[in-house]
Amino acid sequence: MHSYGGQVGTNACTGLSISARAAAGKPVGVSHLIYVAAFAQSPGKGMVDKVREFDHEQYMDMAFDFAADKTVLPRDPSYLIGATPGLTQEEVDAYTAAMVKTRWNGNCMYGPIEACAWRKKGIKVAYLVATKDACVPEIYQRSMIEGMEKEGVKVGVWEVESGHCPAFTNSEDVVKALGEIVGAKGKDAAAPATTAAAAIVSTGVGEGE
Repeated sequence: MHSYGGQVGTNACTGLSISARAAAGKPVGVSHLIYVAAFAQSPGKGMVDKVREFDHEQYMDMAFDFAADKTVLPRDPSYLIGATPGLTQEEVDAYTAAMVKTRWNGNCMYGPIEACAWRKKGIKVAYLVATKDACVPEIYQRSMIEGMEKEGVKVGVWEVESGHCPAFTNSEDVVKALGEIVGAKGKDAAAPATTAAAAIVSTGVGEGE
């Protein structure tokens, strides 16, 4: 789950763990919640609540172009993306052009979630922190990890030195981290595992209680 997708997944995946589905006589289910610079809020809170927590709401208009109907576009996609190591300018231009092609519903930023999958037992939780993110700053990401841990949820934490779109700018590092998360099978790492390229650090995969 990435960015706002964390809010959607947190809400929508509740009750869909492998164990819950099996108990209902249904095949397959959700084994992991993997947040990638994403919002992991609790019921009654949405994206903007995290922004307000850090008194940053006044800066939203600097980052996003809100129309009268609350549809929105990023003002400067390249700023959100950040550094693009190993990518051609053509690739970057195509990606940023897609980001401003269609306006999306900005009201979703203000809507609170109603359910919380990361609280449910049977689903492992991991978070990939984008340490150079200008859209969901690292302090937001760390506070959401802390919030889950305060509720007794074990969160596996990985890091990648990237802006808001690591799947685009640091795809190999993200793939490696995802492989480590899924491959860990819920076991704690004996010691942090670090990749040479992007210092993605593993502290083990946690599971909701």
